[in-house]
Amino acid sequence: MGVGKAMSEKNSIKFTICNADKKEQKFEAQYNPSETSLSLTNNWEPIADGEEGQSVKFISSGVGDFSITLIVDGYDKIGNPKWVAEEIEKLMVLARPGDNTPPKVLMVWGWGSDCQKYGVIKSITVDHKLFDPIGNPIRSSVAISFMEVKENAKVARSNKTSSAQAGK
Repeated sequence: MGVGKAMSEKNSIKFTICNADKKEQKFEAQYNPSETSLSLTNNWEPIADGEEGQSVKFISSGVGDFSITLIVDGYDKIGNPKWVAEEIEKLMVLARPGDNTPPKVLMVWGWGSDCQKYGVIKSITVDHKLFDPIGNPIRSSVAISFMEVKENAKVARSNKTSSAQAGK
């Protein structure tokens, strides 16, 4: 392995999702995704504009949705397969509501505030792609959909501290 490759692997930041209140509950992707999707919906209301036809009036801006697909691979560096269920369960825990309150999660990928999203997990879809000889999944594709929510001040301060410490 060349120095450049070793350096880039060592310095790479993997996509991570953690519970905003319980940082020890987290899921770290094995591989960064090749693409993500971000959408925002605006709400408009048609208004009559006399003989000129119709115009629209801005009502509100919706919340942002963020989607990503990750690969969970059970093969280790020397090619030994292991089940992926344990890794997927770490992710599922982050989506399960407690006391009818959705757990807020922080998604981090790369450096800076543009690479952080705060929200709740709307859905997780797991597609098992490869199985061991007795039928246990050892490679899966996981599609995750998030809804952005406003970050409270306490979490924002904690996240800035965590990001600063990660950069040291």
